[in-house]
Amino acid sequence: MPSTLTQTICNDGTTNVTLTSLSIFTSGVITFNYTVVATGGVTGFTTPVTGLPNNYVIADVLHNPTDSPQTVTYTIVPISPTGCAAGPGKTVVITVNPTPQVVPSTLTQTICNDGTTNVTLTSPSISIMALLLLIIR
Repeated sequence: MPSTLTQTICNDGTTNVTLTSLSIFTSGVITFNYTVVATGGVTGFTTPVTGLPNNYVIADVLHNPTDSPQTVTYTIVPISPTGCAAGPGKTVVITVNPTPQVVPSTLTQTICNDGTTNVTLTSPSISIMALLLLIIR
């Protein structure tokens, strides 16, 4: 059914999920419906979507407004063209990493000639790799 069940993309990246089926019917062709649920206010998708053709590519540009990875879950269902029951749904989870942010400890500083600056750079952003490292520790 979907070409992948998991995918990780960057903020404002494009999904790449191809909907396929090898099923052949006595008349008509299979179509797909899907719904989407997202965490953290991720945008860039439409839900629900119905009547998509075989080999359709879900190419949504997903925007993560937070400083940590968020997920977008697509539940995809194949629809029979002959009126038979819909096939079992498949779930595709897209992880959308945040755009890294920097927060300097100060925005302005005055120092004497040959003085030393004292600016600490921090970031509230957490990537999926940073989360994995925290879990491993």
